[in-house]
Amino acid sequence: MKMRNIYAGSWVPRTALHVEEFYNFLASGKSHLNLDEKKLTNLRKNLKVSNLTMLEDGSGISARLGELDFNYQDDGLIIFNKRVEILNKDIIDLGNFSIKKLFPAFSYLYSLGSPMPKIFTAIFSVMPFIITVDSGSDSEIRKIFSNSNKEIKKVVTDGDSKLYFSDELLVISSPKDDLELIKSLIFIEDCRSQFNKILNLHRFIWEEVDKIKEMNRLPYNKLSTIRDSLTELDNEVVFLSSRLNQTILLLSGFDSEYSSLSFKKYLTGNISSLEKTGNYLSDLWHMTESRVKSAQDLIASLYQESTQKQLNILQIIFIISAMASIIALGSIYGFEFKAYDLSGQMTYYGSTKSFALFDLLRFGLSALFSGIAVYLIFFFVYNKVSYSKITNNKSLQNQELENIKKMFR
Repeated sequence: MKMRNIYAGSWVPRTALHVEEFYNFLASGKSHLNLDEKKLTNLRKNLKVSNLTMLEDGSGISARLGELDFNYQDDGLIIFNKRVEILNKDIIDLGNFSIKKLFPAFSYLYSLGSPMPKIFTAIFSVMPFIITVDSGSDSEIRKIFSNSNKEIKKVVTDGDSKLYFSDELLVISSPKDDLELIKSLIFIEDCRSQFNKILNLHRFIWEEVDKIKEMNRLPYNKLSTIRDSLTELDNEVVFLSSRLNQTILLLSGFDSEYSSLSFKKYLTGNISSLEKTGNYLSDLWHMTESRVKSAQDLIASLYQESTQKQLNILQIIFIISAMASIIALGSIYGFEFKAYDLSGQMTYYGSTKSFALFDLLRFGLSALFSGIAVYLIFFFVYNKVSYSKITNNKSLQNQELENIKKMFR
């Protein structure tokens, strides 16, 4: 038995426009976008590009990147491979190439436009590593897995060819490399991996909303933080919903491509299963999106209610301060003072004036500063002790959805 090549790759929905942008980057180290030219040049230099070619129909490009052969299709499938020399070292080299050189170039070149949510970054992976071998015995192939500390999970046979699967390693035993088969296997495995992670992200987002639902009383000073968190979650839900729709559309057009491939039954069966899974996840994300938006509406109403309460209290404080000022000023009335001796003759006369300018300023400013002091004390205490009560928890809860949610766990 002889190991021929080792392949790796990843898949994210793309278009022919993205392929053309990457082709121009590989050809010149430049981009028509507003990106740092020096950084682009360094990224291209790290890839060591040669033999760059675009397919005649514009559906993909191929190139030599250092010691690796590279293919990039307009559906977003990325594949790179090299001749097997020392297997474990080759796996490390391919992983390092993708993480340290290739994906940083992709990430920066496509960095403009809709930002990628933080929780989505975990979806990217380089898997599986695919090894092609000349027809060998079952024991020889199993030794490949044992040497890499991997366990075979299943074996698929088609005539004289066999597929051996583990979690991160796939061995194809056949007379020659079938690049279309390898592309399909990478797409299927990566798509399945992404769907698993998307399902887990749904659970994460759902639980984050649950945490808010379970808080019967919300501190006023935390409302803005919760509102911002829900807005971020909503952005991620919208992004993933769009990404799922793209994936389902791509899956729906795959069946016709398998007419000339080996392992046709395995491929069509998996694509059909993934398509159903994608539709299920799409419906799931519609429910998740509605749940997040209902939480946003609730927090917005609580925020508005708390703000209105604060305004009402401030109006009362203002009225009281104004009335106190008027009363204080009104109490300074004018009067006369007279003194008489024993014979009844007036010996002393005095008088005071009401609303003297000095008194007006003195009492007016005192009332103003007292009002400001009361407001500051009120604002501090209100933020610390005020809570907005969720009077109806079912505004974030639907019994039917709760029953469905139990099945997701």
